[in-house]
Amino acid sequence: MIAKVIKEHTHLAHTQVERRIGRLLFDPTLCAGRYCHILQRFYHIHSQLQEQFELYPLTRQLMKDRSKLSWLQQDLVALNCDSEPVSLAGESCPGIQLQGQAAALGAMYVAEGSTLGGKVIAQRLKALPWLNVAAGCPHFFQSYGGARGEKWREFLEVLNGYARDNPQQQRAVLSGAETTFRFFKAMFVRLKCSCPA
Repeated sequence: MIAKVIKEHTHLAHTQVERRIGRLLFDPTLCAGRYCHILQRFYHIHSQLQEQFELYPLTRQLMKDRSKLSWLQQDLVALNCDSEPVSLAGESCPGIQLQGQAAALGAMYVAEGSTLGGKVIAQRLKALPWLNVAAGCPHFFQSYGGARGEKWREFLEVLNGYARDNPQQQRAVLSGAETTFRFFKAMFVRLKCSCPA
């Protein structure tokens, strides 16, 4: 199955991104301002990806109930933060372009897979005194709630079915996943862990 191939092929990139984001979110000095910056980067990532997913029929259909933007907007509003794309060290934020349906499915593998660790992250965040848990925060890291596993299995069924019917597109699917991990890495590589004293 293509999902297994993607997992093996992108293991190093996945580990690097996971560690970087984990260092930011599990840092003991995490403050509301830094968390806002993290969410703004996620908003930029998912708005860029969603724009690309809408270009192709399979990912457009899947996106009908998978958009992460409303959850991110709710979290940003609760923090009184702007959802506009942020500047990275004075440079414009990177973007992403996916060439075709296969690449878009590879990218969606990364985007959907990133929700799987959300439950652990949400539990950690809920312990922070400045997080508005009463308002339902963190919405983004609780994506899909109890349906998280089901949504992942549904996506894998579509992804593996596409790869089975289009074996010549495997390289393009892998390329889409690789490109997306690089995009995630570029968005978080310069963000410092520690909040100002």
